Amino acid sequence: MSAELSPEASRRIYRIMCNVASCDGSVAAAERDVLEAARTRFGIGAEDALALEAEGAAGEGMEIGADTSERDTLMSCMIEVVMADGRVDAAERKGLVRVAKQIGLTFQELQDKLLPHLS
Repeated sequence: MSAELSPEASRRIYRIMCNVASCDGSVAAAERDVLEAARTRFGIGAEDALALEAEGAAGEGMEIGADTSERDTLMSCMIEVVMADGRVDAAERKGLVRVAKQIGLTFQELQDKLLPHLS
């Protein structure tokens, strides 16, 4: 991640990562590791992270800022969390598509970002 994110942007990204990680009904250990690394990298406290995880799992606060670096960081982080177990299942794919639409990415752009991670 090249650009410095605001605390609000970091919280938005973390919340959406939690949503994508939990979209299949559970958070796998490998996904939990990615979330923990992101929490630390973003400077989010453990208690705050629990609240953000609950909001993300409930689908609350799924907006993203207009800044290009925030959107790029979000896409990288979402791909990192869904690829944590080495595969993208149907629920994760659906979550990625939903968030990509929300932030203005086309399906083709999402595929272009995801494909290099699938080989």
